Amino acid sequence: MKMKRSLTLLSLVVALGGGFSATAQEFSLRELQERMRQRIPQINELKEGGVVGENNQGYLEVRVERISEQRGKLVVEENLDRRRVYTLIGRQQNAPVELVGRRRARQIYESAAPGVWVQNPDGEWLRKPAEE
Repeated sequence: MKMKRSLTLLSLVVALGGGFSATAQEFSLRELQERMRQRIPQINELKEGGVVGENNQGYLEVRVERISEQRGKLVVEENLDRRRVYTLIGRQQNAPVELVGRRRARQIYESAAPGVWVQNPDGEWLRKPAEE
């Protein structure tokens, strides 16, 4: 199940230009932010529907067995842009991109809406509880 989903998303990454190999310098931070801003409504819809969750590395992760090609492409594009932003930030802070992603994941975890799938630092998936 999960392996098939990973292979499908990997196929989308390859089709979109080879995954994370594009350098962050090819994109301005402003361009990345604008593209990501435009995706917010669709991504929020996927989160609210439980289709995707926020993992502990700062990326979206598909939480269902099957996902349409269009939705899969949206997830891949968002994750590619997140990686690019993390790379730019890492260069500014002289920090590895993985560390930047984990830091962002903590921020996302804290600000996630109730009911959204989030992965805690230990790797456990849970739905964010309602604020008390």
